[in-house]
Amino acid sequence: MNIPPLACDNCGTEGWRYRRGLCGPCALAADLRGVLDNGDGAIRPELLPFFEGFRTMTNPRAGIQWIHRPHVHQMLRTLADPATPITHETLDEMSPWRSVAYLRDLLMLHGVLPRADRHLILFQRWLRDTLTAVSDPDHRQVITRFATWHVLHRLRRFAERGPVTDKQTDSARIEVRQAIAFLSWLSQRDHELPNCGQADIDAWYAGAYIARRRTHAFLRWAMRAKLLPRMPSRTSPPPTPHPSVSTSAWPCSAASSPTRRSPCSPGSRPPWCCFTPNH
Repeated sequence: MNIPPLACDNCGTEGWRYRRGLCGPCALAADLRGVLDNGDGAIRPELLPFFEGFRTMTNPRAGIQWIHRPHVHQMLRTLADPATPITHETLDEMSPWRSVAYLRDLLMLHGVLPRADRHLILFQRWLRDTLTAVSDPDHRQVITRFATWHVLHRLRRFAERGPVTDKQTDSARIEVRQAIAFLSWLSQRDHELPNCGQADIDAWYAGAYIARRRTHAFLRWAMRAKLLPRMPSRTSPPPTPHPSVSTSAWPCSAASSPTRRSPCSPGSRPPWCCFTPNH
């Protein structure tokens, strides 16, 4: 008995049919056409390059499953609406971020969106969410200025020379987190930046110098922006505390044994006691 070969009812390609007589690529194209319908039974013209590229993917089953995820379906329906601008800013308002990042990559790949640095965009989204989580409005304002004029400015310079790396955005995130943590810690001492003194900075670094040393960038920026009093220059300290001495053992009192030099005396103060801004 001869069994007739399976063929797609739409394109005639022989092979396994995915559903209702359609092969995988045709089923994906049909579903994608429905999701991208602009309301008039047609695909929004700006999205045609994305449609043509996505429907030819090598694993149509995975594509069908992806576009039918509720959040992905909603994102595509939003973009299909002619009233919605297809821009990076529009995608910035969507979530979850991983699916948005993947969709953005596809839209850039097929020329629907202009090329943009992926790591820089992901950092900007992280920064927006991080700033929203800062409860103190004054702190949020300061951190926003620092992140915009120092951290983001530096990352954009990197992007002009080549793709921003994971290491560069990780470093930027640490600087922002440390700045937020410092302002919160300072508030617990009933101080703010305008009345922050060297003793506060000494105490901040003495708590955990290795983890907190990335606060340098924020403090230097705050001094340049005249948000923080400039600290007096002191004798250059050693680059790091002596490894055999615990940071908790560095007293910042002027009193010391006459037969033993104080660790906080000029010339031997630990780095957090000799913070000096870049002029």
